[in-house]
Amino acid sequence: MRTYTARKKEIEALSEELPALEEYVDYLKHQAATINNHTNSTQKQQLVNSCLRDTAHRQQLALARIHSALSDFTSRQEKLLPFDSFIHLRADRRQRLQTLLNIKSRMLRDARRFMREHTAFMDLSVPSSELSSFVSPSGDYCALKFVVMPLEGDFSAKQVFDTLKFYLFHMEIMISEATGDLTLCEEEEPENQAVSLHRFLRSTPSGFQVESNDVIFCHFDEQNDEFGDGREYGVIAIDCVDKDDLHPYSPDKKLRQDLTSILTVQTHKHKVPCPHNPKKLQTRTEVVMARSNFFKLHRTSLPLSRIEMQETIDRLACRGNLLFNSVRDSLSSASAK
Repeated sequence: MRTYTARKKEIEALSEELPALEEYVDYLKHQAATINNHTNSTQKQQLVNSCLRDTAHRQQLALARIHSALSDFTSRQEKLLPFDSFIHLRADRRQRLQTLLNIKSRMLRDARRFMREHTAFMDLSVPSSELSSFVSPSGDYCALKFVVMPLEGDFSAKQVFDTLKFYLFHMEIMISEATGDLTLCEEEEPENQAVSLHRFLRSTPSGFQVESNDVIFCHFDEQNDEFGDGREYGVIAIDCVDKDDLHPYSPDKKLRQDLTSILTVQTHKHKVPCPHNPKKLQTRTEVVMARSNFFKLHRTSLPLSRIEMQETIDRLACRGNLLFNSVRDSLSSASAK
């Protein structure tokens, strides 16, 4: 009872003080408004700038958190490009060809859709490059690379596409010349040239061999309304062969590298200032190459350290740069003649 009485008296006392407190709050509000009205413009601008900096800082932190979530999601994926076919090639030549022809149209369609979504909010007139590497939950060393390379020069998308195919089908020569790594390639191309199979064998600086088995699909449209805005559009889709009865993998002797890649060539139009009147805009047309590569170096029982595995996947991931740079340099040299 005593406690109840004491609490009741405290409440009554506070209730009596409440009107005075409310009057004091009103006085403080009035004083704050008066001070604010006399604040000069410089102080107001400083306050605005401080708020803007705080907002920008919170946005940067939010973006960093989003990037962290995306990085975690990426590192948990076994395959990051949209090809979901398990490619099993039999020993019979006709069956091998038919297997590849059956998946060709779907792979090219998925490749076009993926690149359209990946570049939906990008300015294709500006060069850009992204690279991330990680170890998957199964212990594979992976690298993901995305590149946009606009080209300067008077040439068509078809010229660029043909040059890209030429260097792509001679990668072993470029790699050997540029890096000193011995690279051998065995090609298997059906008569109709609709698909191409490439098996690579590379030597690493530490003396191990890396094998890969890739299937390549190519297609070029002189006019593509859905993905090229009615202009030229070329696409190359590359995926790894999961199982090959004619050429089985040798995991006890060699490292296995899987490559999944999409390369596109398209004509891109954008507005630029006129040379003689910067206030006016004119339309510039240029050819843009883009690629998305996913490299996977399979977990191995061979005696390689983590550092050696990471160095190997890094070297493999950088070879895509060699391809695009060779195409650009070749076209620049040809146009300069």
